[in-house]
Amino acid sequence: MKIAGRSFIVRASASAIVVALAATGLVAGPVTAQVTAPEDCPEIMPTAEVVPGMTATGFTVSKGADPEPFDVEVLGVLDNGVAPGRDMIVVETSSPALDKNRGIWFGMSGSPVYDDASGELLGAVAFGLSGGPSKIGGLTPAEDMADLFDYPSSLSSSAARSVALSGALERRVAKREAGPGTDFSMRRLRAPLSVSGVTTDRLDILAKAIRKEGSKYVITGGASARAAEPGEELATIGAGDTFAAAMSYGDVTMGGIGTTTLVCDGQAIAFGHPFSFTGRTELGANRGLTHTIVDDALFGPYKLADITEPVGTVDQDRLAGIRAALDVTPDLRSVDSTVSAPDINRTEEGSSQAVTDDVVPVLSFYHLLGNIDSTFDAFGEGTSRVAWTITGQTESGEPWSLSRSNVYSSGFDIAVDSSFEVFNQLSRLLNNRFTEIDFNSVDLDATVEDERRGYRIRNVLHKTGGGGFRGGRRIRVRPGSTLALKVKLGRIGGGPEREVKLRMDVPGNFRSGFLEIQGGGSSDGFFACFEDFGPCSSRPGKVKSFDELIDSLEDAPKGSDLTATLTTNTGKQRIATAGMDGVVSGFRFMSLKSAAR
Repeated sequence: MKIAGRSFIVRASASAIVVALAATGLVAGPVTAQVTAPEDCPEIMPTAEVVPGMTATGFTVSKGADPEPFDVEVLGVLDNGVAPGRDMIVVETSSPALDKNRGIWFGMSGSPVYDDASGELLGAVAFGLSGGPSKIGGLTPAEDMADLFDYPSSLSSSAARSVALSGALERRVAKREAGPGTDFSMRRLRAPLSVSGVTTDRLDILAKAIRKEGSKYVITGGASARAAEPGEELATIGAGDTFAAAMSYGDVTMGGIGTTTLVCDGQAIAFGHPFSFTGRTELGANRGLTHTIVDDALFGPYKLADITEPVGTVDQDRLAGIRAALDVTPDLRSVDSTVSAPDINRTEEGSSQAVTDDVVPVLSFYHLLGNIDSTFDAFGEGTSRVAWTITGQTESGEPWSLSRSNVYSSGFDIAVDSSFEVFNQLSRLLNNRFTEIDFNSVDLDATVEDERRGYRIRNVLHKTGGGGFRGGRRIRVRPGSTLALKVKLGRIGGGPEREVKLRMDVPGNFRSGFLEIQGGGSSDGFFACFEDFGPCSSRPGKVKSFDELIDSLEDAPKGSDLTATLTTNTGKQRIATAGMDGVVSGFRFMSLKSAAR
């Protein structure tokens, strides 16, 4: 038969012909074609021919690299269960591995299932019962997955993540999944996201960010993997093999783990559901090595696997799965670093490669964080200097570059505080409103020391006109006058205080406003970069072009800057800055009103 313009053959060589005797022992029973191993280009079963009671055999990897069979019984077909025109085949599964792990695990997504009677591909495991680990699952029909070979027409609707069962199908599932509070709906299986090069504690930061993405992933540790060299002969992959969709390679290798469903004519289909549902995409396609199935009490069972040999490039991310071209390698963006820790006489170089521009900010953050952890060889306070150069080109092909350095001091985690500004600046470049961009490279140079040095704002005094300085958070000033500030700084780690004087002119039409005095090291890392203040801020409202954006990022306040900013009733700002010989931390806020009668 032909599906979407491609010819699929019956895999006679993969079918075991089983002859059973009838009850009399004299008459031969029906001939079956139970599949003993998955092969390329299988015959596809139309979803309309799938009926309750059919038995089937699936293949997946629970350890190592070789797929193992599991038994499947069809419970029914849920019309339009995934999206309009996209059905779901509801099944019950069983095998020693499934019994041991309480049912279907994350990472089984894409496991192919073949009809025992005909040997045809029914579909791929893609959904699990919402109430928790269960042997009840949902298949994405093979018909829908085969369409990916020829780039299907787009749908106007989005894929449902949770699909409710109803009617006879719900009753059928209830008989097999009886239990108090059972949720009889199907939820798309999460993809284990394998990440190398960072410690377990650092993975928690990524896990928190991932929760904002709707908990599509389960974050796991993994081994680093290399990208294919130019002209290298790629590895092969087959149905049932562990499939990895790689976002990066090198020190920090990140990628989603699932199972290959279908391989034919130099293309592979995997997962049975979207990875990120981006449509056209570019990800590395790789084999995976499965260590075990982890039965996690919080998330449920998931596949723990490493990303291994490259096999091609993922170029489609659709409702029915992801598609890979097996003879193409992806373009890469380099992220390189040199990190020095002079206190212990260590210097290490690192290298990672991003497959897409979208992953460059988070990859650079974790690359720098992981390499500081490895080189500094400690978790805690310290002082650092980080310099970076970012290169790329605009959508018109114009090259651009950004170079900046900054200093940081942390009483809690110098590695994290040293890494967030790079992430923030890359994110601002990627999401700028002026032009589409491509990244070429990110070069990082960091020096990290144990001793925490710098200053903290202790107090701010003020005066206008004659008289002495005085304290207070409410200041009355005359329009057109000069506001003098005396900022008292304490030395971190002890030592004599230091006083710094700042002056700014009050506008002649001033009525009210507020004054902010802060150190450039007041960003508190994570929160400042996402709340748009401190050294991560580029004041985007004043930027009118991509070139101006680069200038504002290069010239943003540094950790060693002490800055006073007066914002008036008209919205205009006046700024006074003093550069220091160390990181300045702290923040003070004052309200100002006109003293004019």
